[in-house]
Amino acid sequence: MKIYTWNSTECKILIEYLKQTCEDRDPGWFDKDVVAWFELNNVYAAVQNFNGAARLLTRLYIEPDSRVKGMTSGPPVLQLLKKQLEWSCYKFSNAFVSFDYDKRRVAERHVKTAFKYGLNAKLLEGTYRTCNEDDIKCNQHIVFYKLSDEEFPLCRLT
Repeated sequence: MKIYTWNSTECKILIEYLKQTCEDRDPGWFDKDVVAWFELNNVYAAVQNFNGAARLLTRLYIEPDSRVKGMTSGPPVLQLLKKQLEWSCYKFSNAFVSFDYDKRRVAERHVKTAFKYGLNAKLLEGTYRTCNEDDIKCNQHIVFYKLSDEEFPLCRLT
């Protein structure tokens, strides 16, 4: 497991690597509002500060040679998520993973798998806005990880 803190030399090198390696991704996608990057077994994911909550597994990228069906809710990703949660509990009041508006079943599978890893995940009802654009892709399903008694900072849309 490697953790790359924002603005460190290692993080800048990682972002340049991802920009050059990842096809069909906007290069600006990798460093937008990112607090840290995590790497484990060819799986990369960032943590964003999202209204005081940690948005986990964002910018998820899995090296092509390491991809298998269902991997986004599989063991390497959940192991990485556990490390992101451990790191985030000292810096954020709550944490979440977001899933596209048309990926509710993937979010449900994530909750079931997280439970097997001893994580207390809750799929919130409805969808929540996760970006400022007026685009349906900004309406996402939220898997919530409670880190404190503070309320979840996003407003439910549907």
